[in-house]
Amino acid sequence: MRSVLHQSHTDIEYIVVDGGSTDGSAEIASSDPRVRVVMMPGASQAHAINAGFALATGAYFAFLNADDLLEPEAIAQGVALLERSTAPFAYGEATFIDDEGREIRAYPVFEPTLERLERECCVCQPATLIRAEAFARVGGIDEGFDMAFDYDLWFRLLRDGSRPLHSATRWARARMHGDTKTARNAERMYTEVIALLQRHRGYVPFSWAHAYADYKLRRTDQFFDPPSGSLKRTALTLGLGLLNNPRHLLRFAGEFTKETLRLRKSRVGA
Repeated sequence: MRSVLHQSHTDIEYIVVDGGSTDGSAEIASSDPRVRVVMMPGASQAHAINAGFALATGAYFAFLNADDLLEPEAIAQGVALLERSTAPFAYGEATFIDDEGREIRAYPVFEPTLERLERECCVCQPATLIRAEAFARVGGIDEGFDMAFDYDLWFRLLRDGSRPLHSATRWARARMHGDTKTARNAERMYTEVIALLQRHRGYVPFSWAHAYADYKLRRTDQFFDPPSGSLKRTALTLGLGLLNNPRHLLRFAGEFTKETLRLRKSRVGA
């Protein structure tokens, strides 16, 4: 809350949608008159975001999860970018922090072309400011997703060929630790990512098949426990890729061969 209320851009409408917290969050949020608190017990995260947007009146829209932080100039810089363009959203750099707020490393932010998004979610969600009209035009958050709804949103905002605007400055700090929602529900996260890739691109690339194979074998978070090569992982990657790309078997087989050789060479070089 403080990271939002202490923004240098002060013309902010701040809506907190509480899905039924029991830790005093709603009371804390209600203690500041600048915050509008809406109680929606049982609401999913995706539904809460859509509900908050439906109540908002501003030209630009951002959503921040309970444990992420905005940098003081984030909104001002995002507004400045969007004011002079028709881009659907603007995005900045970001840093991962742990549960105590200590910096871990930079978030891997890249220009989100559809081709790049196919390989990875290269936009940090809290480090974004979205044009409200564009958010409404694509139907907001798809509530069929519980884990990967932001990833799905980037595809839909860019599917007409639009390009977002990038700021080289840091806009947010994203929380990462072993008890995050994504870490606790990794299996569902992977199945949702595969579903949205099949929907938007008709193809699940090697990068996601490889990551999913590692999770299935080790059941650990790759962020904190980087994988090493193994024959089982290689075989499972091939199986998952072919299973999830029935119309693109040759394409995946070619990508699998190329990427497997590249990874083997990099391990030998290291």
